Amino acid sequence: MKKVIVLALTASLGGACDNATASLSCDEDPTQPTCVVREVGAAYVTTSGLVNLISLDGTRWVSWNPVSGAFGPGADIQTLEGGGLPLGNVGAAGTTKDDLDTFMFDTGGRDYTVFEHGQSGYDEVGTFGADTGFGDPDLGDVGAICRAANTERLFFFNRAGTSMQLWDYRSRTWSPEASFADSFGGGGAPIANVGAAVWVNGLYYLFDTTGKTWATYLGNLQFEGPFDISELGDGTLNFR
Repeated sequence: MKKVIVLALTASLGGACDNATASLSCDEDPTQPTCVVREVGAAYVTTSGLVNLISLDGTRWVSWNPVSGAFGPGADIQTLEGGGLPLGNVGAAGTTKDDLDTFMFDTGGRDYTVFEHGQSGYDEVGTFGADTGFGDPDLGDVGAICRAANTERLFFFNRAGTSMQLWDYRSRTWSPEASFADSFGGGGAPIANVGAAVWVNGLYYLFDTTGKTWATYLGNLQFEGPFDISELGDGTLNFR
């Protein structure tokens, strides 16, 4: 009897070892629960109407179709817009109304570049602040950018996601600095701060600074949310 028990235990342990050896890495199967990376750190509209979402650490990106809800595969940030990004990461991004320029900031919120879609290339890196083409902003750093509906203005949010200004990129003038909680959409947003934002198909998608929670603003003082990031699109978002 003892011999049978020992043999059975040995077989059981051997099977467990075989299963452990057969487990896949995240590169081999990024859909494993422990491999999924969903936190959003930046977002912007592309010329094709899709949205490029960027991971919270600024090193990965995916394409998202806000109509079908489908996501593309995760990719390295250095492949964004065909490659050549002069920043080490991206922490904020926003596209102008005419879809000609996408402003991109690194996760530090000061260094930026502009991707010129008409020329399919990036400008040299600059530093945010007065006398750098931005006029004279009150914000000390940038954590999120978003087109202000169908206008020639962009919302800029600070890295804390609590303050915002509107920038008219034609006249290079700024609105006064305002509180996100008190002012955006008339106040009452279901998230406390903004870490990423994008306006597409008539909706504002607002992600908080954790990248795990989001809400929408429909206009006319109407918000929806908050929602968990797993509820975005078809639910398959994964930056890995």
